[in-house]
Amino acid sequence: MTLTKKRERKGRRSRTQRPLPMEPAIDTATNTSLQSSGLETDRVLSTMVHPNKETVFQFGMPNSMQPKSVWDNPETTLAAFQQPVSGPGFASYDELSNGFPTSFLKRDQTNERQPSFGRPRSPSENEQNIVQAKDGSELHQTPDNDWHLKWQLQVRDDRIKFKDQQIAQLKAEAEKESQDHKLQMEELNEANIRLEVRIKSEEYVRDSLRGHIKKLEQQLKDAVNVKDQKEDMLRQLDLDLRILHNNYVNLRMENRALMDRTFADYLLAKLRTPTADGQVLTRLLNLIYQAVAGPVPHQLIQLRNIESSPFPFMRLPGELRNMIYRQCLVLGRPIDLWPLLPYNAPAGTTKLSLIERDLKHINVSLLRVSRRVNQEATPVLYGCNRFRFSDSKGWTIALGFLRSIHRNFQYLTNISVPYPDEGGIFLVNRESGAAPGKQMKEEMRVLLRRFGYIGLDTANGLSSRDILVHEEVQKILVDLPAIKSLSMIVPHNLRLHREAFSFLLPLMNGDHWISYDWSSSNEDGGPVRWEDIGRGENRERSFIFIRRNPDYQARNPLNRNRDLDDDVRMGRALLGKVAVAWGANIKYAEYGSMEDGMSYVVEGGEDRTDIDLHPGDPEDPGRRPMFSLPDFTSIFRRM
Repeated sequence: MTLTKKRERKGRRSRTQRPLPMEPAIDTATNTSLQSSGLETDRVLSTMVHPNKETVFQFGMPNSMQPKSVWDNPETTLAAFQQPVSGPGFASYDELSNGFPTSFLKRDQTNERQPSFGRPRSPSENEQNIVQAKDGSELHQTPDNDWHLKWQLQVRDDRIKFKDQQIAQLKAEAEKESQDHKLQMEELNEANIRLEVRIKSEEYVRDSLRGHIKKLEQQLKDAVNVKDQKEDMLRQLDLDLRILHNNYVNLRMENRALMDRTFADYLLAKLRTPTADGQVLTRLLNLIYQAVAGPVPHQLIQLRNIESSPFPFMRLPGELRNMIYRQCLVLGRPIDLWPLLPYNAPAGTTKLSLIERDLKHINVSLLRVSRRVNQEATPVLYGCNRFRFSDSKGWTIALGFLRSIHRNFQYLTNISVPYPDEGGIFLVNRESGAAPGKQMKEEMRVLLRRFGYIGLDTANGLSSRDILVHEEVQKILVDLPAIKSLSMIVPHNLRLHREAFSFLLPLMNGDHWISYDWSSSNEDGGPVRWEDIGRGENRERSFIFIRRNPDYQARNPLNRNRDLDDDVRMGRALLGKVAVAWGANIKYAEYGSMEDGMSYVVEGGEDRTDIDLHPGDPEDPGRRPMFSLPDFTSIFRRM
């Protein structure tokens, strides 16, 4: 066989073994329907038909699902599209001709590829030895000498484009988020600005309110200061008015006493002078009766045959006898039966010596002249004098005094008692030479013995503790019919207990007092008939706060922070408020000296207590005076 024939036979055999070219047939309708449905696919469905066998190959579909004709089962197209890709990558021409399942996309790629990249070359491409690939509107031609490399490059370019698209999409999303963020920031800035404006406005309002509050506080302080000044002014005016009133009363009483003493002395001198001149006595008595009772009929005075003897005392008018009783029995200052020792008292001064000094000015011998004189003078003695029991343990002395005078206590008009010892605690002793406990009890025994009591703190004696005698004394004081003034003495060094205020309520609250009428008496000249005219509105009740003497100790030695002049710390301020609620008065006093002759001196002075006396008719000796009580003046006779 010649060489030419061999070549022809070889070429004929090669042409016989070479597979026929396949034209890709793409099911455009199926792809279009899939894309319009919004499905994102990772493969491209492509159909290729062999010209001789009319065998249909669907890329991406397993061999078990391949129909023999694309027209036999069109629904398998969608089923093939939904099957996972089993091929390793893009198919070559040999893989397509052998029927391997393949896909035009990689396993992780999400966009579709052009089917022309996976189709076999056309005759024109074979002649020109190129591969034409259309990407969008551009046509790329690649030499066929390195077709696989070019195919990989093309796939890489497509991936790069896909990444670029993703980057562009991410940039668009980032730009949108940036714009949203800017809008949010602008809204936040506007909100911050509004908040700052609101905060500034609230701060401005707060500052204005603070200024207004300060202004109101200043106005309130000024008003309080003005109120305090006015209250101080009112207190000062009240004190001045009280002083003027007391001065007026004292001057009137002194003038009255001077006139009474002068007139009484002159009258007694004339009466004691023996004379036969009846005209002088008749004229003198006419003047007396005219001054006292108005014009007197001449038939009532028969003095022409007067004897040359002193004039009978009981024949004097009752007003003149009362003047004489006052001059003899009424002390110009209070009678303190348990006094405080003066701050300038000499060494050895005792309470008994001070009591004897006061009582020696009272002429109690007048009470022993006669029974009738005693009956008339006793109310003057107890009703016109002021009785005090100033020092601690004074309640025991007061009980002994009230028991010793028996029914004469109903004439008492002015009494002062100390604040109960159990109602407070003495922080310091006064630097006035106060007697120690044993000496004080000894003086109490001596004084109570004069009242008729044998001992102190014994079975038949009185107790030295205020809490045991306070209730009985309080009952007597509340029932006093003639009482006009009751005072309770509070020394500067006594710290008061607020719990003890309730014990003072029956004594210092006016609702527990009873008033009586002195204007009525029995027709037979017997004792006065007392009539209840209401509660104790006309009874003066007072708390007397004694101020600390500058020479006394100002601090408690056990607690140096305890200021004895502090009314709040010592409880006096609270007691003052309670006293106002009870209707009681608050007075201040200073400790007395030896020259004063009193335990304390009340600021503004004290009102002198007087009593309306109605003695019997001097022309009717048989008629008894209204005060017909027994004689109980032994206490004064023993002094």
